[in-house]
Amino acid sequence: MSDNDDAPALTAGRVLDCMQQAVLVTDAHGRVRYANPAAERLLGERADALAGRASHELLQLTDERSGQALPDPVGEVLAGPPWTTVTAPAAAPVLAVPARGAPVPVRVSAGAMHDDGDTAAGAVVTVHDDSEERALRRVVEESGTQDPLTRLVNRAEFAQRVQRLVEGADGPHALLYLDVDRFGAINDQWGHAAGDFALREITRMFSEMIRARDTFARLGGDEFGLLLEHCGPGVAEQIAGSLHATLVQRPLTWQQAEFAPTVSIGGIVVHAGETREVETLIGAAEAACERAKQDDSRPVRFEA
Repeated sequence: MSDNDDAPALTAGRVLDCMQQAVLVTDAHGRVRYANPAAERLLGERADALAGRASHELLQLTDERSGQALPDPVGEVLAGPPWTTVTAPAAAPVLAVPARGAPVPVRVSAGAMHDDGDTAAGAVVTVHDDSEERALRRVVEESGTQDPLTRLVNRAEFAQRVQRLVEGADGPHALLYLDVDRFGAINDQWGHAAGDFALREITRMFSEMIRARDTFARLGGDEFGLLLEHCGPGVAEQIAGSLHATLVQRPLTWQQAEFAPTVSIGGIVVHAGETREVETLIGAAEAACERAKQDDSRPVRFEA
């Protein structure tokens, strides 16, 4: 074999060596064949000492919130159908717990390598150290604009965004107030960890249903605000109905428990040049939400 024949492999190796993410390449049995310098730093051992050892023994993944061990991504992709890939976290933050060293917040992806057929010949695992990003998120939280549990904007930032729309020349806009029904029962029966989980899941589901330009905020406790820019009352009421229906149709599972929270929603139209104060506008949407909460036959109430 000529030197040129080795060039692609050498080039790939140099690329992996330069990557900031830790990379492990395993054989079909999950034993390490290659570890780049970033993996050496993460695991606290040299590549030659890592070679031949089972990846799940070197790096264990843990759900940071529950403390429960997570499945080995290498084992999952090697045992799965052809071309299986695994990415973590799917929902909760993940900690990598090296055999040596302190736990590290990470994002992990794994994929199977195949031979000429469908047989897995090994796996490639990439581990991204999330420590720096987490530090940046903390800076944002400390700036006073973000709710630390849900990562949504908080009430103060929400009010400022409403104010900017009121001062603008366009409109109308819709302001919705959402209140999770019987949320206290979740905390009482399953604990505050379950309640926090419910709030995060509601945040995730609803965030997927709105436009990037809209503002979804946690206003406090189990109460949320949604500002729909350039949205009339008819469309806003349809969106509110979809949010309510989605939560009804998708019960939440927390550990061994399943619960099905619902949400009451009230809304108002916000016009450019409004003379009412921002908190008065939010209060009007909250009052509409309270009327919706008191009427089981009409859980969404939009008052133009």
